[in-house]
Amino acid sequence: MEYAKKTLSTKSLHLLNELIDSVRDKDTMISGSSSQLKGIWEEEARFGTIADVMHAEAARLRTKVNQLVSTSVALPTEILAYIFELGAREDIEHRLHVPAFSRTVSHVCRYWRKISIGFPALWTLFHPLLPPEVTSRAKGSLLDFVILPRYIWVTHGPSDLPAFGEQLVRARSLRLTFSKALYAGDLELMSFPAPHLTSLLIDSTMDWIDYNNLPERPFSGHHPRLTEVSIRNFSMGWSIPILSNLLTL
Repeated sequence: MEYAKKTLSTKSLHLLNELIDSVRDKDTMISGSSSQLKGIWEEEARFGTIADVMHAEAARLRTKVNQLVSTSVALPTEILAYIFELGAREDIEHRLHVPAFSRTVSHVCRYWRKISIGFPALWTLFHPLLPPEVTSRAKGSLLDFVILPRYIWVTHGPSDLPAFGEQLVRARSLRLTFSKALYAGDLELMSFPAPHLTSLLIDSTMDWIDYNNLPERPFSGHHPRLTEVSIRNFSMGWSIPILSNLLTL
């Protein structure tokens, strides 16, 4: 109530107090325990209804603000697109399995949605379990694969690997994260050509994995643009082909 006194006019405070008095049950303190409890619950329900109405009014005003912002004082498309792309890149760097930032900004208002849906760079995060209506928004852009094999094998099997592997032809980056012991097929994705791949990250929450588990010729030896490799908690031989021609290791 102290905060209300700072933000509401005297008239509004008076009406608010009258509303509270009209909702409050005057008999809850003088009835028997059973009747008193019933009265308290009913009073709580009435105040809950009032709160819902107030929240609905606040939401209506927020919607109006969003509409005004989207039509009169909106930032230029180029600036918003740049800001949105920074957020989308963070999702990829944090290895999220959904384009959370892009999906969020596409639901703020019509103006933001028009920009985000029409900007392929916001939808390059790729995971095999993402629905086609999301991945298709990247259009012809190169993709950023974020893969945690344990998630894939819950609903897919080895027979699905070729379909996933064919997508690597569009991969700009590949992030493979392992949280348990390696199983047959976990690294099979690295057996497909990746002609546009520039960045590879292999990470494990385990302390050590035998380098013999890695493919002898990652990406069938076809990764001509690979210049950045990050390997964490893996042991691997220095002669493995993906360590050639790197700029960052």
